[in-house]
Amino acid sequence: MPRTWQQNTQKYLPWLETVTVTSVRPNSTDQEGECEAGVYKLTGVEGAPSYGVYTKHTVRFTLSYADLPFDPKPRDRITWKGDAYTVLSATGSDWQQFWVADAVNLVLAEDLRQTGTLTRWAATQDAAYRQAQAASATLAADVPCRLQPLGWSADDTLDRRTGPKRFAAFLASALDARAKDVFAVSGTAYTVLEYADPERIDELPRLTLEEIL
Repeated sequence: MPRTWQQNTQKYLPWLETVTVTSVRPNSTDQEGECEAGVYKLTGVEGAPSYGVYTKHTVRFTLSYADLPFDPKPRDRITWKGDAYTVLSATGSDWQQFWVADAVNLVLAEDLRQTGTLTRWAATQDAAYRQAQAASATLAADVPCRLQPLGWSADDTLDRRTGPKRFAAFLASALDARAKDVFAVSGTAYTVLEYADPERIDELPRLTLEEIL
């Protein structure tokens, strides 16, 4: 009797989409499975103080239990309509016969409508063995990002009154960035002050940048 109830319940779930679920396994090969799913868009929230720029829009997937050869878990990926979503939580059981996974598409959620280029000056020495700069090398180009002003304050640089303006750049992927690298967005070059890897799976890498006014 319970089994019949489960089968009847599946008829009324809106299996309108086909998605690909990737089980992310750091110490072995990732495993993929395609399954029928229902998709529901949930409300967005502000993930960090940013005047509404740094927002997260969660999408809920109901996944057919019988279609997946593995149990979904946080950090897995769900590909839907060409976009990849990171799973934040997954619940379900063989009694329910379906999984409920809440996920977020970080690139879309953070509104990464800009692109940036990371370059680094090659360190060398002149004839007097003093440190000098040679040509710069491009480390990453067309990186999806979003530039967020952090404010500025007056300062004295080389006996000149300046106003260093700071920015946070949220990135779609990790970069091998170092202090004094240059990150250019929309034709403006910014000096890299700091790079921070995300501490959670629903966060993005971040650069702290400076522009001397």
